[in-house]
Amino acid sequence: MLSMERFDSSNSELVTHASFEEAIASAQGNLARNVSDASKVYEIIMHNRKIAVFRVDTNSANSGEGWWFNKIKGKEDVVALPYDLFNLDNKVYSLHARYRIALA
Repeated sequence: MLSMERFDSSNSELVTHASFEEAIASAQGNLARNVSDASKVYEIIMHNRKIAVFRVDTNSANSGEGWWFNKIKGKEDVVALPYDLFNLDNKVYSLHARYRIALA
């Protein structure tokens, strides 16, 4: 049976850091430097549970939303953007776009 991957699927895992604190510092530093033309929309960090969510917007003219988003019919109803990076302890995940778009 085909289905959407789980939040903690290895397909969604981006990187593993030595600690939760290192994972948070890496995400905050990369977003502050606008790495890959990504910018932070907001962040939620729950230190006591070692969970964090970073909502990011990809602004690249070549690979961000700009080059394809205007091709969507009914785009005024799309809620699939921006993307989320989430930390579960020392692992960083991001769901594939098909997950976000399926929720739209």
